[in-house]
Amino acid sequence: MWENIIAKIKSILDANTLVQETYDYEEIKFEGQPCAVVVPSDNNSDYSSNVDNERVYGVKVYLFVARGENYYKDSVCESVTRELVDSVLDDFDKNWQLSGIELTTGYSMLYMEAAPSIWGYSNREMAYRMAQIDLRIHLNVDVNNIT
Repeated sequence: MWENIIAKIKSILDANTLVQETYDYEEIKFEGQPCAVVVPSDNNSDYSSNVDNERVYGVKVYLFVARGENYYKDSVCESVTRELVDSVLDDFDKNWQLSGIELTTGYSMLYMEAAPSIWGYSNREMAYRMAQIDLRIHLNVDVNNIT
C-alpha cells in the first residue's frame, strides 16, 4: 500500500502549479524551486473486529523554498512559503478521499487528514525555508481479503 499512497500524494503535488519539483525520496540536490519531498513516516492499526481493522498510514510532505542572494529575499520567501502551504493544504482538503488511488485487494479508503506541522530552515546545498505537512491516511482493512 505504501507505493500506492505515495504515488497518489505525489500526483496531487505534481498537479499544483506552485510546486516545481516533487520527489518521493530524499533527494540530495533539488532541481526546481519551490519543491516538495514525500516520505513515509509511520503507520499503526486499530482493531475493530476479527474481520475489519482500521490502518493509518502516516506520510510527511516537506515543502522547500529557496532563499538567499540568487533566490527569494527572506520576507518574500516567507510569503511564498505561506502561500505554498495554503495551496497544498487546499489540494489535500479537496481530495480527502484520495480519489483514483489504486487500492490493494482487501483495502478500502476511509479518509485523509492533512495538518501543517513544523516550520523551519534547512541548509542542504543552500538555504531553504521549510514547512512540513503531516498526512494521516485511514484505510479499512478486510483481514479475510488481504494476502
